[in-house]
Amino acid sequence: VPSSARAESLANLLLYERPERTVVFCATRQQARELSELLPLLGIPAGLISGELEQNARNRALEAFREGRCHVLVATDVAARGID
Repeated sequence: VPSSARAESLANLLLYERPERTVVFCATRQQARELSELLPLLGIPAGLISGELEQNARNRALEAFREGRCHVLVATDVAARGID
């Protein structure tokens, strides 16, 4: 998939498959932020885990993901190291 169409392709896949929970890794903070903002606009609840967020915000995103309030967790590669 060309990089310009990746977000839309991912959204289509998520809407088609309807997974219960999905973690998406992005190479940069900007890519992660943009994707986490786009998905809810398309009806896909998403949270963000990134090094630019304060720990409290990262904890809230993880809690929402665990509780099923968001179905997609978008994370940068670096931030993902702390996810278990």
